[in-house]
Amino acid sequence: MNTNGSAASLGTSADDRIQNERATIDALDDQIIESIKRRALISRKIQQVRAEEGGPRLVLSREMSVLEHYRTGLGPVGTDVAARILDLCRGALHAAFEVPAQPAPAAEGERRGT
Repeated sequence: MNTNGSAASLGTSADDRIQNERATIDALDDQIIESIKRRALISRKIQQVRAEEGGPRLVLSREMSVLEHYRTGLGPVGTDVAARILDLCRGALHAAFEVPAQPAPAAEGERRGT
């Protein structure tokens, strides 16, 4: 880095390598985003089935298993990552995927404007 904080002194070769790596990170981020969206949708389906059957909104033993899985895979920070993903899949992302309620079909007379 030069004195003004730019990467100009890195040279084209280094710049190209950095850009390639950033492109790889961007692609990975896209995959992560899509995976989280998919996970949220599947989580919602599970919650709907559970609700239809009168079950609990969440199953603590399952959440603990997910937390442990991430901790095992990522170390101590994995628990925080899993907790945030679980929160997203439970709430914030669900709102983003809400399908607007379809209006009830109009009665025969209402459709004709009478």
